[in-house]
Amino acid sequence: MILRYVPEYIIKHDYRAAKRIILSSMGAVLFFGIFISILSAILSKIWPNFINRFFLAGYLFLVSLLGILRAEVGICEAAFGSFLKQGYKILFEVLGTILKLILFISSLKFGFGLFGIVISIGLVDIFLIIIYFLRINFLLSKQGPGLNRIELERKRIIKFSFKEYIAKLLSFFWYTKIDAYIINFFLGAASTGIFYFVVTIVSMLTDYMPGSVMQPISQAIFSRQYAKYESQRELCYLFKLNNKLNAFFVFPVFIVFPLVIDKILIIFFKKYLVSLFLFPILLFFMAFYIFSMPVRNIVIALEKNEITIFSGAVIFYKIPMAIFLTKNFGLSGAAFAVGSSLFVYFLIQLLLTRRLIKIRYPWLSFFKILMNSLIAALAILLIRPLITNIFTLILALFLAFIVYLVSSFFNKAFEEYDRNLLNKAFKKPVWIF
Repeated sequence: MILRYVPEYIIKHDYRAAKRIILSSMGAVLFFGIFISILSAILSKIWPNFINRFFLAGYLFLVSLLGILRAEVGICEAAFGSFLKQGYKILFEVLGTILKLILFISSLKFGFGLFGIVISIGLVDIFLIIIYFLRINFLLSKQGPGLNRIELERKRIIKFSFKEYIAKLLSFFWYTKIDAYIINFFLGAASTGIFYFVVTIVSMLTDYMPGSVMQPISQAIFSRQYAKYESQRELCYLFKLNNKLNAFFVFPVFIVFPLVIDKILIIFFKKYLVSLFLFPILLFFMAFYIFSMPVRNIVIALEKNEITIFSGAVIFYKIPMAIFLTKNFGLSGAAFAVGSSLFVYFLIQLLLTRRLIKIRYPWLSFFKILMNSLIAALAILLIRPLITNIFTLILALFLAFIVYLVSSFFNKAFEEYDRNLLNKAFKKPVWIF
């Protein structure tokens, strides 16, 4: 809700409405957090053996409090994403990390142990909430009150928020690790551990892709530009640019990584060499998850998040496929079932979105980025025999990175208009690809 409406109200100079959305969101998180905590405490008295298994017995209050604080920090981070103020967000994260490190060391030094570390996490979140809130209040208050259109558009916001909440609830059923139970049932705990070792590595790689990290920012930009121009043509251009940026980082990493994963496993995780064959399958399908983000940006900007709800129907594909393929083809089948469900999710969203807006993919740019990525992959293949330790691994990856940048400089995938637009954000001619 914040990423959709706060950018719109800011672009319309209605700062009072933007502030009310942020404060209302923080209040809602606090209210429902307390409500769920009280409900859980009551249930723990009625069914102690059942509830305590999930809520760590006497630590229910502490767990609930930490959860509420973490959710409030997420609200503040979303607000800064809406402002396009990533510099402040990074600064506050660095300050929080330094404070957390100091408190962790102090907890261990003074003998508070694990309990002290847990309390430290809560204290850092309180610190972050305070400095985030003060900065948010300052940024919005100095602009003036605005027109407070939120009263006129309350139904629109509530309707959008309700659909988004339903979509999140449905995603819990298809995106969570329900396949772990299926794999464990058919193949045992050892195979489940191997499978989720690969899932963890691939998910971490995906989550640290620039497209994933910058997703809140890109979503806010889509909402802001659509509110500013009220033009689907603007959304179509942003969709192309977003996909170019995703491809620029995803293609080389997801092509080069399978070529060196065996070396990484030998150096760091030798006992997991048996999982080698799973990486290409999951990497291929995880790319569709990343490329579903620009589609979702369109969906949110157009306030058609019922499309996300319909996409939740992928659960009816995922579970039967996971059961059938895991039973008959083992871990390869499980990987294909889990991965292909991401593709089906992407496909449903794309087909439904294209009924609303004529979005097109930048196929020529994709081809150029693919060629540049294959050149980097060729460089890795030539020096693969020399990779024997962590030093040579880092050196090889650095060489592939340089080869890719040089190739991208000469075989440019971005148009001049794209480069000029991106360089406005850097305030320097940094993007030359």
